Amino acid sequence: MMGWSDSYLFMENDRQLLLTYLKDAQENNVTIPLLPYLSHLVTEIVYGGRVVNLWDQRLLHSLCDNIITPSIMEDGHCMVPGRRFFVPRV
Repeated sequence: MMGWSDSYLFMENDRQLLLTYLKDAQENNVTIPLLPYLSHLVTEIVYGGRVVNLWDQRLLHSLCDNIITPSIMEDGHCMVPGRRFFVPRV
Protein backbone atom coordinates (compact mmCIF):
# COMPACT_ATOMS: atom_id res chain seq x y z
CA MET A 1 0.00 0.00 0.00
CA MET A 2 1.29 3.44 -0.93
CA GLY A 3 1.00 6.44 1.36
CA TRP A 4 2.82 9.18 3.18
CA SER A 5 4.69 8.35 6.39
CA ASP A 6 3.97 11.82 7.75
CA SER A 7 1.32 14.48 7.36
CA TYR A 8 2.14 17.30 4.93
CA LEU A 9 0.16 20.38 4.03
CA PHE A 10 -0.25 20.92 0.29
CA MET A 11 -1.88 24.33 0.06
CA GLU A 12 -3.18 26.79 -2.52
CA ASN A 13 -0.24 29.13 -1.95
CA ASP A 14 2.06 26.28 -3.07
CA ARG A 15 0.22 26.19 -6.40
CA GLN A 16 0.45 29.97 -6.65
CA LEU A 17 4.20 29.81 -6.01
CA LEU A 18 4.62 27.23 -8.78
CA LEU A 19 2.63 29.43 -11.17
CA THR A 20 4.79 32.41 -10.24
CA TYR A 21 7.99 30.46 -11.00
CA LEU A 22 6.56 29.25 -14.32
CA LYS A 23 5.41 32.74 -15.31
CA ASP A 24 8.82 34.16 -14.40
CA ALA A 25 10.54 31.52 -16.53
CA GLN A 26 8.24 32.34 -19.44
CA GLU A 27 8.74 36.11 -19.13
CA ASN A 28 12.53 35.67 -19.00
CA ASN A 29 12.57 33.32 -22.00
CA VAL A 30 14.06 30.43 -20.06
CA THR A 31 14.89 27.78 -22.63
CA ILE A 32 14.89 24.64 -20.50
CA PRO A 33 12.34 21.86 -21.09
CA LEU A 34 9.09 22.72 -19.30
CA LEU A 35 8.12 19.34 -17.82
CA PRO A 36 11.48 18.54 -16.16
CA TYR A 37 11.55 22.13 -14.85
CA LEU A 38 8.04 21.74 -13.42
CA SER A 39 8.95 18.42 -11.81
CA HIS A 40 12.07 19.99 -10.27
CA LEU A 41 10.02 22.91 -8.94
CA VAL A 42 7.53 20.57 -7.29
CA THR A 43 9.95 18.02 -5.86
CA GLU A 44 12.92 20.19 -4.92
CA ILE A 45 11.87 23.83 -4.62
CA VAL A 46 8.31 23.95 -3.30
CA TYR A 47 8.17 20.68 -1.33
CA GLY A 48 11.86 19.72 -1.14
CA GLY A 49 12.43 21.20 2.30
CA ARG A 50 9.06 20.17 3.65
CA VAL A 51 9.03 16.50 2.66
CA VAL A 52 12.04 15.30 4.63
CA ASN A 53 11.44 11.56 4.99
CA LEU A 54 13.41 9.61 2.34
CA TRP A 55 10.44 7.36 1.47
CA ASP A 56 8.09 10.33 1.24
CA GLN A 57 10.57 12.05 -1.09
CA ARG A 58 10.58 8.93 -3.24
CA LEU A 59 6.78 8.93 -3.24
CA LEU A 60 6.68 12.61 -4.24
CA HIS A 61 9.11 11.96 -7.11
CA SER A 62 7.11 8.93 -8.21
CA LEU A 63 3.85 10.89 -8.19
CA CYS A 64 5.45 13.67 -10.23
CA ASP A 65 6.90 11.16 -12.70
CA ASN A 66 3.41 9.74 -13.24
CA ILE A 67 1.49 13.03 -13.30
CA ILE A 68 3.87 15.48 -14.98
CA THR A 69 3.89 13.95 -18.45
CA PRO A 70 3.39 15.48 -21.92
CA SER A 71 -0.33 14.65 -21.75
CA ILE A 72 -0.90 17.20 -18.96
CA MET A 73 -0.58 19.88 -21.64
CA GLU A 74 -3.75 18.62 -23.34
CA ASP A 75 -7.11 20.22 -22.54
CA GLY A 76 -9.28 17.97 -20.39
CA HIS A 77 -6.43 15.67 -19.38
CA CYS A 78 -7.47 13.45 -16.47
CA MET A 79 -4.58 13.03 -14.02
CA VAL A 80 -6.01 9.89 -12.42
CA PRO A 81 -7.73 7.49 -14.83
CA GLY A 82 -11.23 6.60 -13.71
CA ARG A 83 -11.44 9.61 -11.38
CA ARG A 84 -12.41 13.23 -11.82
CA PHE A 85 -9.02 14.80 -11.18
CA PHE A 86 -8.44 17.06 -14.14
CA VAL A 87 -5.64 19.50 -14.87
CA PRO A 88 -6.98 22.97 -13.99
CA ARG A 89 -7.04 25.69 -16.60
CA VAL A 90 -4.53 28.43 -15.91
